[in-house]
Amino acid sequence: MGQQQKGKIKTSASCARRKKVESLKKFQQSTEEELEKLTPAILDKAFKGEL
Repeated sequence: MGQQQKGKIKTSASCARRKKVESLKKFQQSTEEELEKLTPAILDKAFKGEL
């Protein structure tokens, strides 16, 4: 395999990893937002004795 092909493979793998990281960051952000919305509801139920 030539140097140029090796570079393309590394670049392709790097690009795939970068996309995966960005996808995980978006998922983490949306999960964090959902949890922030749930916390007040859970605390409200806890103080009302509904848990």
